[in-house]
Formats: sequence, C-alpha cells, structure tokens
Amino acid sequence: MPDATYLGLDLGTTNVKALVVSAEGRVLASGGATVALHHSPGGGVEQDIEEIWTATVSAVREAGRSATPSQVRAVGVSSQGGALQLLDGADRPEGRVVSWLDGRGRPFGTEAVERLGREWFAERVGYGGCGVAAAQLLRLRRERPHLLTPPRRVGFVGDVIVGRLCGRRAHDATSLSICILYNPARGTADPEMLAMAGITEGQLPPLLPAREAAGGLRPEAAEALGMPGGIPVSPAVHDQYAAALGAGVT
Repeated sequence: MPDATYLGLDLGTTNVKALVVSAEGRVLASGGATVALHHSPGGGVEQDIEEIWTATVSAVREAGRSATPSQVRAVGVSSQGGALQLLDGADRPEGRVVSWLDGRGRPFGTEAVERLGREWFAERVGYGGCGVAAAQLLRLRRERPHLLTPPRRVGFVGDVIVGRLCGRRAHDATSLSICILYNPARGTADPEMLAMAGITEGQLPPLLPAREAAGGLRPEAAEALGMPGGIPVSPAVHDQYAAALGAGVT
C-alpha cells in the first residue's frame, strides 16, 4: 500500500498555500496562488470568496503535480482570522469578504470600549478591546442591519472554504477567538457579545475541536482538487495559532 500523505491548506490574506506532507511532517510538494485585496474609500478592504476558492483549487492542483494526490488521507485547513463573509439562509455569499484589514469598523469598536470599558471585554473574550469581526458586526448592525437578520448567517473565510470542501461549514475556538466573539471560560461564543452585535449563536458556523473532522471531502470538491473523495477535512483553524503549533509552541 502506498505511503499516506496529508494536505495542509493556508488561506492567507494575499496568498493561498498548499503543502503535501508525509506522516513524519516532511514536505513533499507545495503550491500557491495569489488573492487580490479590493480597497474602497473610508478604509474599506474586501476580498472575493470565489477568488479565494479558485486560488485554493489552483494551489492544490499545483502541489499535486509534484506529489501523488491519490495518497492524501486528510486535509487540514488554516485561515486568515476575522475575515467576515455574510451569507444568506442557504449559505450563499452576500457581498464580498470584509477583510481583517478593513478599517471601517474601528470607530464602532472604539465607541463600545469607551462605553463599556476594557475590563468588560476582557472578562468575556479574554481581550480588553473590540476589533476585527466584532467591530465590523457593530458597524453593519448600525449601517445595514437587514444583513444580520435570520435566516442570514455570519461566516468567515475559513469555515466557508471548509464548507466548500466537505459540505459543512465549521471552525475551531482559535478562529472564533480572533473575531473577538469567543468566551474562553464558557467554551462558546459569548452571549453578551452576540447580543451587542445583533446576531445569535445559531447564525455562526459550528464550533468544533481542531482534531474533529468537519466532514468528508465532497465528490465535487474531490474532482476539482484531484484528490480522493470522502477523506476527512478539518475545521478552520486561525493561521497564527496553527503556525505557532507548527513551530513547536505548545
């Protein structure tokens, strides 16, 4: 039986990268593809989820030219953190990804901290501030509240791509934490943060342990990537945490 290999995906801010590694962690092949940033007045920075998916397919296909895709036994996914993708009730994207680099939410996060205090946030999300996705949700609640109304859903780049791969959007605690929405004491999204943002926990992607598979690679995704169908796909992990673990910081 041929030796098993594993595919690692990093959905970075400007590049999607793919590595095929051996069971011992030896890099056997790699691939990459760029992703554009779209700037707008007022500090807006957005991306296109379809371009991110296309880059994912391209990166995996490139890596597959130097390895044997049929030997891949599992897929691990890390992602840029706090990159917000709003979805309709059928998980179809509504508008572009709001990048973690987008500055339009900053005044709304600053106002919330000034009103509630840093300790209020630290007690709930382990961080004495309000930024990234949480601040963008505050902005959207003020400017475009209809986009946050059920059955619409709130996604992030990582879980959306995981959903494309296995049919189930899912991420882990590190992903929700960098969005400033995770309560580490509860092990769930913080109810008061969600209430302030005007969303419910049911609108967020499922929260799974990083070691638990989100699902098996869908036939359509397997065909696009040139890999075996049904192999396990991880939930999305925030890339900085994944990099720390890869460097041996445990």
